[in-house]
Amino acid sequence: VADAEALRSGIADLCAETGPVTGIIHGAGVLADKLIENKTVEDFDSVYRPKVDGLAALLACIDPARLRHLSLFSSAAGFFGNPAQSDYAIANEILNKQALDFKARHPQCHVITFNWGPWDGGMVTPELKKVFAERNIDVIPIDQGAELFANALTAPANNAVQILVGSSMEFDSGPLKSELQRYHVTRRISVLDNPFLADHCIEGNPVLPMAGVMSWMGSSGEALLPGYRFFSLDNMKMFKGIVFQNGSCERYHLEIVETEKDANRIMLDVVLWSDPSGNRVNHYGATVTLLKGQPEIPIYDRFDAAESDVVEGAHFYQNGTLFHGPMFQVIDRKLNASVDKLTLVCTAPEVTEVEQGQFPVATQHLYVTDAKFQAFLVWARQFKEAGALPTRFGRYEQYRAIPSGETFYLSLDISEATNSRVNGTVTLHDEEGRIYSRLIDAEAAISTNLNFAASAS
Repeated sequence: VADAEALRSGIADLCAETGPVTGIIHGAGVLADKLIENKTVEDFDSVYRPKVDGLAALLACIDPARLRHLSLFSSAAGFFGNPAQSDYAIANEILNKQALDFKARHPQCHVITFNWGPWDGGMVTPELKKVFAERNIDVIPIDQGAELFANALTAPANNAVQILVGSSMEFDSGPLKSELQRYHVTRRISVLDNPFLADHCIEGNPVLPMAGVMSWMGSSGEALLPGYRFFSLDNMKMFKGIVFQNGSCERYHLEIVETEKDANRIMLDVVLWSDPSGNRVNHYGATVTLLKGQPEIPIYDRFDAAESDVVEGAHFYQNGTLFHGPMFQVIDRKLNASVDKLTLVCTAPEVTEVEQGQFPVATQHLYVTDAKFQAFLVWARQFKEAGALPTRFGRYEQYRAIPSGETFYLSLDISEATNSRVNGTVTLHDEEGRIYSRLIDAEAAISTNLNFAASAS
């Protein structure tokens, strides 16, 4: 099926007898199951080509405008992932995205990509069926799977382009390795791939917010250690901020080292660095803690709801106090402020997946987290008549997520302030004081030279 020329010749002969192709059912697939470190390029090609190149060859042989049905056989392995099937998962997830893209460009076509779980036959050998049974993964009876396919194919409405069929393929990856592990994560970060950076510019240059670094550190830990959830960051330090110039695309590295771990907690030392000219440059460092299960939610008991110094949030984004563009404009209004305390009302913004780019909202909400640092800028402008930039914090704790569109309160408690720096704790909480997250012993540098009026939007 991936031989486009042979396929084109065969279809042309057939169309001469029967007329143009109006429907495609693409069910080709090959397996070469091996753990990724044992796979060869030939293994990958043998699995990838029938799925991805096969679909490209099919679509190149027909007139898409005449197509009324496009049914793709993807796999739950592409949706959940599956050990020893990295190539198979990649190929099937590409089919899912191609189905969504084709439907958007050809809305008249009935498009469905079936993310099948294992069938009771076909690729599922008796040995493989036994493995699925051990993992409590149900196989799909042939008659029921066929009936579901026929019903979806002939349904008058095409409400769902992607369908998941079968039980979950998620599983426990087994006992935790007792030895402390080291990991290395590399990411090429560009302004074009991360539209949110256009709303976080200083002196015209996009700057990766500290909240983005925190999100990347936490989500990388969760991805490397499934079953554990990000809880805290300790001793976060900024050595050199990340500034993009002329839409540059740079390679950045996370160096991750396990320092402590047991069945309930894993601690990781993480350093973010780059080597743009062959010389290593450290940007941020922190200790990440991952937990099994949900931590108990504490109560913030110093909430001051008095409306004694109300200022609309738009004022801060317009007068140069804050430089943040629309995606980061989370402050609705200031309720009160003193040399010891600041209380803000905020709303978690709704940012599209495309706008989030390589830093998707997950356990941490980047734009909500950034509000904690904005609070220091608001306080410094009012009480020091100066600008401020975050430099470090002692600890960050994440208890529960704030859904997009939800209103919450931000309380900043100042512990120490001079003309050059300010320290304090920022707590995000609801009206009853139930904490979402908090930033403990955070520090921002204060300077009268920091004026964001030219950068604000």
